[in-house]
Amino acid sequence: MEAARIHAEQMAAAQRSDHTINGAQYPTMQSRLQAVGYVYMQAAENVAWNQSSAQAAVNSWMSSSGHRANILDQGLTEMGAAMARSSRGEPYWIQVFGRPR
Repeated sequence: MEAARIHAEQMAAAQRSDHTINGAQYPTMQSRLQAVGYVYMQAAENVAWNQSSAQAAVNSWMSSSGHRANILDQGLTEMGAAMARSSRGEPYWIQVFGRPR
């Protein structure tokens, strides 16, 4: 959950929905997971921007083959999620998936 929170806040601050935010304190998924001490065998993440609700974000991910694959991947056994709003009020959504070592 903490890695998800960090990235949601970074995306909102940068007003950019992406897996890598150059110039952020923790620019990559790997750096965020390391920062929170999550030791993993496998990890993935889904990001979204400006969906009106958590359900809308999930619906969007489920309509995308790559995002849907992350959600349904049986090798990913844990998930954290977060949302943060930009200074313009736009929501930035993230799911972080992992399989601990």
